[in-house]
Amino acid sequence: MATLMQKLTNPLAMLASDHEYVKSVLTRCLNTDSLAVRRVLVQEICDNLVIHATLEEEIFYPALARWGGEEGHRFVEDALREHQEIKQCIAEVQRVDVGGPDFRLRVGRLEEAVVTHAEREEGHFPMAQERLPIRQLAKQMDLRRMQLMAQVRPPSGLAMIGLVLIGLGMFFFLKRQR
Repeated sequence: MATLMQKLTNPLAMLASDHEYVKSVLTRCLNTDSLAVRRVLVQEICDNLVIHATLEEEIFYPALARWGGEEGHRFVEDALREHQEIKQCIAEVQRVDVGGPDFRLRVGRLEEAVVTHAEREEGHFPMAQERLPIRQLAKQMDLRRMQLMAQVRPPSGLAMIGLVLIGLGMFFFLKRQR
């Protein structure tokens, strides 16, 4: 598992960490019988996938298509199709009754789509590490993640204090890196 500093300075570590987190929450969701826990975990899964996909579609994939050559371009085309499948699965999971007979089937389908996509994507990380402007992407993705988190899950007062402290820490860290 990547450290916080690795996630903040390397978008590949950030994305891989996102993959691991969502996979673990999917597993917990599939293994609980508590309807209240299922509701919370479904929201957590969907929110995280929306933020993750947005970061990839707005920042990571355009960079991969631009600097990744033909391999990067082909991967991005396939990945965007996979994102559409995952978004359909998210919509199904959000509509299904957490206590209904189809719940585990729908969440299992989402899990399969996410795991397959994550494995394919991480297979392209070595090429991305070699060809992409990693530091520049990290800055863009960190800022955009904070914006998306505030939109998708409006933060509590305590969370806002945490975000401000993280933002200040990032600012001073990135300022020293110049």
